[in-house]
Amino acid sequence: MRYPDRPKSKNPLSLVRLLPFLRPYRLEIVAAIFFLLFTSGATLSLGQGIKWLIDRGIMSDNNRNLTTSVLLFLFLGFAIALGTYFRHYFVSLLGEKVTTDIRKKVFEKVLTLDPQFFEQTTASEIQSRLTTDVTVLQTLIGSSLSMALRNILAFIGGIIFLFLTNLKLSLLVTAAVPLILGPILLYGHKLRKLARETQSRLAALGMKINEDVFHIKTIQAYNLAAVENAKFLTLSYDYMNTARQRILLRSFFFGSNIFFVLASLAAMLWVGASDVTAGKISPGDLASFIFYAFLIASSVAALSEVAGDLQKAA
Repeated sequence: MRYPDRPKSKNPLSLVRLLPFLRPYRLEIVAAIFFLLFTSGATLSLGQGIKWLIDRGIMSDNNRNLTTSVLLFLFLGFAIALGTYFRHYFVSLLGEKVTTDIRKKVFEKVLTLDPQFFEQTTASEIQSRLTTDVTVLQTLIGSSLSMALRNILAFIGGIIFLFLTNLKLSLLVTAAVPLILGPILLYGHKLRKLARETQSRLAALGMKINEDVFHIKTIQAYNLAAVENAKFLTLSYDYMNTARQRILLRSFFFGSNIFFVLASLAAMLWVGASDVTAGKISPGDLASFIFYAFLIASSVAALSEVAGDLQKAA
């Protein structure tokens, strides 16, 4: 039995081979990009909505201003929800259509291969290529690329609004960036490697199940159940041990990230609250700044996940 030991490209540029599959769906791509830009703009405007709500609504002692501020905030929330709905619809539909075309193309290719190929390659591995591998591409097209573009826009826009809101606090956040990015740079590569290894061991486990079920009569006729069960247990423990390593590293990765983010936030709140008390900035400015800081931090974290998806798809 041949287990998957597949060559892996380390160059995401190899994904340009997907372009011919994307060209027939220009309408879906244009619609997805439009609603992506719409949602990103509304999300960035939400920070100004928070500032308006606090300074001109809550702090104004004027019920009319408060009502107007709340309605503006609700309008921005509705715009984000509407844009997210259409963006998710068009991007997910695009992913389904493209992966269906890829799956059809691969199956057509399989039907034309010479018999020697089928002697060297198991049926379960071919099935894995047509299902599991194509699903990885579906995740990339139907989710990860959209997530990458959305978070890039949020990161750039958040940085701009951050410095426009308060220069001193922006410099403080910038100084904390190396602490937040440190764990990503240190452990990101190791996490991606363990994720690929986990996927490979899971595929081997699936192939073992498929082959044993397919040859169940032979296994029972020659009384090989105990032998095959031992092999299955070995593969199961290999998968579990690799998964445990990935979970441990991932848990430490997220834990350290949360600590550094909260420590940076505590320092920023202390400086910002001191400026509010001294009358240098308004409470709305501080709330808006915190919103953009969180937006940037979440964008960086999401982009690190997308990088892993790109590597896996490549």
